[in-house]
Amino acid sequence: MLQAGLVRYARPMSKIRNPDAVAYLYCLVVLIAFNLAYHGFYWVPLQWKLSKQMGLKAGEVSWFSLLEDIPAWVGFVFGFVRDRWRPWQLGDRAYFLIGAPLMALVYIGLAFCPPSYGSLLFWAAAQTFMQAFLGAATGGLMASVAQWHGMTGRIGALTVVTASLVNMLASSLGGMLDENFGHAAPNMISALVCLPMLLVAFWRPPAVFDIEHDLEAKAIHDHIGASLLRLARHKAIYLPAAANFLWMFSPGWGTSLLFFFTDDRHLSEATYGNASGLIKLGTLASSLSYTWLCLRFPFRKLAYVGTVGGIVGAALFWFTTDAPTAYVFSLLAGLSCGIPVGAYNDLIIRSCPKEYEGAAFMLFASAGFLASDVSDLFGAWLYDKGGFGLALLVTAITTGLILVVLALVSRKITDPVEGTPILEDLELVVGV
Repeated sequence: MLQAGLVRYARPMSKIRNPDAVAYLYCLVVLIAFNLAYHGFYWVPLQWKLSKQMGLKAGEVSWFSLLEDIPAWVGFVFGFVRDRWRPWQLGDRAYFLIGAPLMALVYIGLAFCPPSYGSLLFWAAAQTFMQAFLGAATGGLMASVAQWHGMTGRIGALTVVTASLVNMLASSLGGMLDENFGHAAPNMISALVCLPMLLVAFWRPPAVFDIEHDLEAKAIHDHIGASLLRLARHKAIYLPAAANFLWMFSPGWGTSLLFFFTDDRHLSEATYGNASGLIKLGTLASSLSYTWLCLRFPFRKLAYVGTVGGIVGAALFWFTTDAPTAYVFSLLAGLSCGIPVGAYNDLIIRSCPKEYEGAAFMLFASAGFLASDVSDLFGAWLYDKGGFGLALLVTAITTGLILVVLALVSRKITDPVEGTPILEDLELVVGV
């Protein structure tokens, strides 16, 4: 009954003749809806509450962030569940139906919970749990659509673009809402912006689902042990995860960059905030360029050049002397990030095994979460021991190691040009 209702309301929305255009539009809508639910407007008000209202120091806030992200570290588990369990014959759309209301309830809990460390940590961790729940379905579905339509580069870049855009919006509006309307307001609005994630469950365009032989309704019936063994043997998924870990393990960014700007270069907090916004703006702009570049240049060339550019972009921070140079170098550093991040997302989508897209994509995401949380604390320690130069050097080394990882990736994965559907299981193609 529920499935019939969803199909009945979805069909009129799918009468567009170009299947690639429908698929791309669908991915865009789903990714925007997911990121609205994912980011909400809660993080800046939460940081303000922890630091100002509760008096936590910078290190304590960093530890809070690390603890709340623990569910994301095991995101692979959520992806594995998504691959094996397709509720009500609706597949990923069922996860949207379940996850969106639950995420809204979490934001309501954040709005009205007592201002204590334990309560805030519980609800913040619950929010991360729901991020992983919805992210497994979204990431698995995006990878499947991208492979079937030959849009691994464009959809990989689209994931970065939508995340950057919504994150910028959430950071700006979250602080404004909190300042003008109180702590409950941004969380209640966060609950409301979960609604689009619920609504996309009612859209079932044939260009997305029918060409996949109703992939959304399939479930893996192998024994759990056999499924885990098959996934573990699919070596192609480890290298993209390693690349993402090394990219996100960047102790020269985050806390160490904050102290470098404000302590070493004596810039104001407002200047640091503006510089951070320019980093995001640059990343957004260069991510958009990847959607064009991936159609005109081979994947390996983009990945190698982008990675080297990321090393150079981060090094530019060292030459900051005042606010104008901080703005210029922050924008350039952001511009250096979009292409490599787009390339690594492209790589994981190319590498996903059939039927295990959720687990593979969430392994990739989990590696990034873990690296980001650990590197921020490590970066603060490096800054205390050897200054910003040491943190920047370690960042250059870890980013440089990605070149080694890329060299190990099979050319059978990287050689297909953008626009070529990936219809075979890479586990068999690569021979692992």
